Amino acid sequence: EQYNKTYGRDLVSDVTKATGSHLSKLFVITLQATRETADADAALADADAKALYAAGQGRMIGVDEQPFLAILGNRSAAHLTALNEAYKSTNKKGYNLWIAIDKNVGGGLRRALLTIL
Repeated sequence: EQYNKTYGRDLVSDVTKATGSHLSKLFVITLQATRETADADAALADADAKALYAAGQGRMIGVDEQPFLAILGNRSAAHLTALNEAYKSTNKKGYNLWIAIDKNVGGGLRRALLTIL
C-alpha cells in the first residue's frame, strides 16, 4: 500500500515486469507475506523433500520450479531447516537441499532460493 502511495504503481506489477517469470513468482509469494510460522513437522518435511526431489533431481530433464517456489516461499524457517536435512534421504548422493538447488537451478532463481533456504 505504501509503495502504491509513494510511486503511484502496484509493487507486484513492477516486480513482475522487472524479473524473470519464476523469479517474479517467488518475489510475489514473498511480498504476500504468507510465510508459515509453525515449528518443523518431520512428516511434512519428508513429504516436501520427496516432492522437491521429484521436481528436481528425480527428473530426467529440467526442473519443475513450481514446487520449489511454493514450498520454499511459504514454509517456516524451522521447517526449511528440517527440510534441508530430510532431503538427504531422498537421493543416492546424499545431497542436502542446498547442494541440490545449487547444482540444478540456475541464475537469479538459484540465488533467491538459496538465500531463502
